[in-house]
Amino acid sequence: MTGSAQHVHSSKWFGGRTCHPELVEGSHLLSRVLEILRLRFAPLRMTRIRFHQVLTAQKQKTAPATAEGFTLIEMLVVIAIIGVLAALLLPAISKVQKQAKRVKATAEVAQIAAAWNQYYSEYQHWPEVVEDEEPMKMVGELAAVLYSGAYDAEDNPRRMRFMDFKNYSSETNPITPWAEPGVLGSDPDDEEYFYWVMFDTDYNNVISGSAATPEIDDPLTNDVRRAVIVWAANMDVAEESSSYDPEEYRELYIIGSWE
Repeated sequence: MTGSAQHVHSSKWFGGRTCHPELVEGSHLLSRVLEILRLRFAPLRMTRIRFHQVLTAQKQKTAPATAEGFTLIEMLVVIAIIGVLAALLLPAISKVQKQAKRVKATAEVAQIAAAWNQYYSEYQHWPEVVEDEEPMKMVGELAAVLYSGAYDAEDNPRRMRFMDFKNYSSETNPITPWAEPGVLGSDPDDEEYFYWVMFDTDYNNVISGSAATPEIDDPLTNDVRRAVIVWAANMDVAEESSSYDPEEYRELYIIGSWE
């Protein structure tokens, strides 16, 4: 074997390069020394970490406590702001609720009048329970003619259902948006919480009226050209009647299908 071949054969690969055996042995020795040093000083490092943790805990104990909630002044300020907002919003909410009831009642009196006109178109006469062109409260048999097709074979022989009411009293009488089932409108004597109706029993398409001030049982201040009219009392206006002038009260108290 030549000297050159002997040199290559006696060397080893290290990191992708050919190195002498002395270098390889030196690197192994250095690795062992570093491992010994790491093991030697590991307890010291752990002691340093524990010391740092103890010191941090001590600082947290001795640090002054900080308040995390509201102070009394802050709470009073928040309460005052809520009170101001409530004072501003409540009247607006009340006004919206009153307007919603009026809109609902206006729609329902028109629907009831349309149902009675449909009844007349079907039978060419008014029910037997109808009195001669007198205001009638929509309760009992009269109301049942519209919503219960099987109630009275004489007044509704074809058993047609002309109307579905949204609100009923405990006695299944239709009630206005101002009524509260079980509280207001349960007693048939609560006249202002029911719908009212008047029929043209002369069949001349005119319903007479001459009331000086509209009342629940006398709503018309002049004649109207209708075959049937339906109305309800606006109880928000009735409860605050002193705040309206007579003309305004006359316009707002009665919600009629002829308007």
